[in-house]
Amino acid sequence: MLLLGWTEFLLQRVEDSARTFARAIDLDRGFAECHGALAVAQAQLGLVDDANVSLERALRLDRDCASAQFAKMLLEGNGPLEGAQVRRLGRRLLEHRVSPGGAPLSRWLPDEDPQA
Repeated sequence: MLLLGWTEFLLQRVEDSARTFARAIDLDRGFAECHGALAVAQAQLGLVDDANVSLERALRLDRDCASAQFAKMLLEGNGPLEGAQVRRLGRRLLEHRVSPGGAPLSRWLPDEDPQA
């Protein structure tokens, strides 16, 4: 579900990605990356208070959560992001391995943007 949410985010379907991340949290409330990803989507949508709550939850679960660090950057005045920035930063985030020894989520994404 996390991969689906990031794919939606990279396609700039941010509202869809926020719903997907929220559903992922319903499946596993203890997975920091889901909370951090939701914070990213909420920050991108301008839902600052909600994003801060999600960010804090992610950091309580994992101080090094990559998506929470991304959300923190957006909330500190750098966001929302525009088209190419979303794809570039999203891809970098997806290079993070969410489980030890696991493949990065970007492994399953296409190499090129089909709308480019």
